[in-house]
Amino acid sequence: MKESTSVREAIRQWEEEFGQKAHEAKEVKLIGLYPPIDKTDPSLQTLINCEKLIIGDTLEQLWISYNQIEKLKGINSLKNLKEIH
Repeated sequence: MKESTSVREAIRQWEEEFGQKAHEAKEVKLIGLYPPIDKTDPSLQTLINCEKLIIGDTLEQLWISYNQIEKLKGINSLKNLKEIH
């Protein structure tokens, strides 16, 4: 049995469920997956129009250099977040 879902697979599942291409979407929800995503990968870079990415409250590290960190909303609710890069 798989221990985790890859971001690529999660995006594919989202596209199937919503009948939309993820790279065109402004909001992508990658939550409620079993097995869950255990780490991100370069597949997130395909979400070029995404303004709202939902990946649950288990996030421990957020690597978003070159983004406008000061504009992040709700970052305080990520109780498991340990590092921002």
